[in-house]
Amino acid sequence: MIPLSGALISQNIYERIKPIVPKNKFLAAILVGDNPASLSFVKKQKQQAAEKAGIDFRVFEFPESVSEKDLVFAVENLSADKNCGGIIVQLPLPDHLDRQAVLDAVPREKDPDVLSLESIKLFREGKSLVLPPAVGAVKEILDFQKIDLKQKSAAVIGLGFLVGRPVSDWLRGKCRELFLIDKGDDFSPVKTADILVLGTGVPGIVKESEVKPDVLIIDFGYGKDKDGKLKGDFIPSAAETGKGYYTPTPGGTGPILVARLLLNFCELASKAD
Repeated sequence: MIPLSGALISQNIYERIKPIVPKNKFLAAILVGDNPASLSFVKKQKQQAAEKAGIDFRVFEFPESVSEKDLVFAVENLSADKNCGGIIVQLPLPDHLDRQAVLDAVPREKDPDVLSLESIKLFREGKSLVLPPAVGAVKEILDFQKIDLKQKSAAVIGLGFLVGRPVSDWLRGKCRELFLIDKGDDFSPVKTADILVLGTGVPGIVKESEVKPDVLIIDFGYGKDKDGKLKGDFIPSAAETGKGYYTPTPGGTGPILVARLLLNFCELASKAD
């Protein structure tokens, strides 16, 4: 199978970002605790990409022990700052915090992740100001591959709130046929679907021998295999015999997600002016 370059696809997004980078707005990132993965996502991926794009990116760090009341208050204060054009809350949060309560403190006009209940409701009604980053990433890949969804069957495997649910909501009514599959469900649609969107976080849950030769696989899942190496939900065979396309892990959907998040911030900030 043929790997798709996330860097190449995301470069198209950055070209659209350049003309609309806000000069008087900053993007705030809320970081709680010292989770190594969260630190890497925020400081090595999001912050570096934002700064390269010319976006004022500011990290607000809080101790693991921060109370829900104090964290929500901090997010609300940021929301009230007219110079703050967007707020992202790096997940996961510590167990003692109500994730949705914190996310709901971000107003929809400053919610580039589209994770508050208000933002999610408007997205499902087709009234969202921007698309959730995972949905935006899927759209970018489909556009890059020049795929007409009306003629295709799609399966979404893994129905989590960051990937599977919003992508399913967006695909519904656009495909010839749509299968929604969660862990433990019947996986037989995997064999016939033209497009697979994966987000289970179980390395190798889908193998090349189980899919159509000309399938398109959009893989958001990641986890460590028995050797401690980062792998996606899909693992291609070493023989590379298929004619289909897939996003590798790492280097596939990750850069596209970050680029779409930054595009969302720029679009929200420009609409607020």
